[in-house]
Amino acid sequence: MESIAQLATSSAHLLGLLPSGGAAQAMCLALLAVAGIMTLERLVIVVPSAALLTGLGALAAQGWVDPLAGYGASVAGSIVGACAWHAGGFGLRRSAGSRIAHLRAPVLPRRWLDALAPGSPGLGLAIALAQCVPTVRLLAPMAAGLGGVRLISSAPFVAAGCAVWNGAFFLIGYRLATLS
Repeated sequence: MESIAQLATSSAHLLGLLPSGGAAQAMCLALLAVAGIMTLERLVIVVPSAALLTGLGALAAQGWVDPLAGYGASVAGSIVGACAWHAGGFGLRRSAGSRIAHLRAPVLPRRWLDALAPGSPGLGLAIALAQCVPTVRLLAPMAAGLGGVRLISSAPFVAAGCAVWNGAFFLIGYRLATLS
């Protein structure tokens, strides 16, 4: 019986997604693993993204992973995980209907709530900045979905925030690995 990795590799070869060379194939599989791990990091709150991204940056500095490809795979995985959270929140809103449509965060001033309403000009910036705040970054996409914000409206801002967050820790790891 084939292992999952062998099955994934043979399927990817059939689809033409993986190069046939040993090193190139290993790099592609590593990048797929990075994207998968970052997706998991977004879905399981206790997985520390800072440690994962710093370690990935250090691996890139030592030549184990192409820096741009590793960074790109980490951002892609983070976006997929954030979109999954958003879809969960949006689905919950649709299934619960009017029972949750009236809910508001009682600790936020009314002008903040108005600024974060779907379609408001400040919403994009708030979504992007939320991706740079620990723990908030994991829950903000679900909150946006619960609030009725469409994924197509929030995805570019989530991507920008993920790029900044992942890039910061990736660069820290890269820089720390090149100090000595």
